[in-house]
Amino acid sequence: MPFGQSLVRSQRGAAEKKPWKDLPSLEGVVETEFLRPIHLGETVVAHRALAPRLGVIPRDADAILNANDADIDQYPGMAEWWRTANQMWEANSVKKKSADDVTETVKMSLTERLDYHRELSAQFPIPDIRVVYGKSGMHLAAARVVDHRAVIDHTLYWAAARSSEEAWYLCAILNAAATTQATRPLMSRGKEERHIDTYVWQLPIPEYDDHDETHRRLSELGKEAESVAAAMEVGPGESFVTLRRRLRALFAEHPVGRSIERIVAPMLPPPMLESVYAKVSDGASRAALTEIYDALDERLLDGELDAAGWILDAVEVSRLDVTTALGFLSVTLAARDRLPARRDLVDRVAEWLRAKDPARVASLLEGLTP
Repeated sequence: MPFGQSLVRSQRGAAEKKPWKDLPSLEGVVETEFLRPIHLGETVVAHRALAPRLGVIPRDADAILNANDADIDQYPGMAEWWRTANQMWEANSVKKKSADDVTETVKMSLTERLDYHRELSAQFPIPDIRVVYGKSGMHLAAARVVDHRAVIDHTLYWAAARSSEEAWYLCAILNAAATTQATRPLMSRGKEERHIDTYVWQLPIPEYDDHDETHRRLSELGKEAESVAAAMEVGPGESFVTLRRRLRALFAEHPVGRSIERIVAPMLPPPMLESVYAKVSDGASRAALTEIYDALDERLLDGELDAAGWILDAVEVSRLDVTTALGFLSVTLAARDRLPARRDLVDRVAEWLRAKDPARVASLLEGLTP
């Protein structure tokens, strides 16, 4: 193979639909400058970008190349590949569009489809550091990408980061279970699942401030989480869905994950907590206790442990009284082995009680501690 060229073949998959699955694979020799890493939804898990796919991207240093342009002829391999791909597209990509009861044939060129809504051209020049996350699914999964040649597929959202510190900060927040829980009420429901999309940016997530101690701490934790995720072994043929699930389970118990949740949850607290605090402030502890029991009972009975954990992590103990503080521990007692957030709350309540009523700490917490 001549220097600067590579033999390539189109990747096939079981998810292909007609007419594409009935067409032959496209093969050819392409100049290596047009081969780029491509990150898809399946190459991104929490705090980790997996090995990207390799794709042929018809863009030189200046612009996307059109198959009909003379400029592409200076790259013979790319010219042949791209023109063959365009011919296959033209022959098989007719789509119908109806408007005012009139049906017309609409044809988008392959170049137009590749750069639909400028999804490709907007990525150039490629930023040094990006944060990417999957747009579909019920759980956020975000990672830092530092490959200056990598292209991001439409199944991911991406944003340029001004520094690795900002990227780690954003990844810490986006991968927190609390963030997924806070986003869920905003998400649209499909037939089988919900989709994250851009709903997460409706949350009051602060812009990274290097002078903010909390932001710096989250950035440090995001960096640590990246190392933890990188150390997890990927089994032969293991799907990204399974790996995402394993990472969620790991971080739910891991000290780094717990530290992130303890910071993020109070930043994005469940709305019911403000109602509880208001009732406590008004001296209506029994009403507040009823609200606590109703909220947590419902989630625990439905098996929504992440949602229950979000509430516990977000609790500001200093805004409670003894009755409501113990109420949070009482209603979750039966699930104590499945709620890492409860163990942390026990410690915070105990510390608060030692400052408030040191002589009664042991008796008040009797039967409620792990």
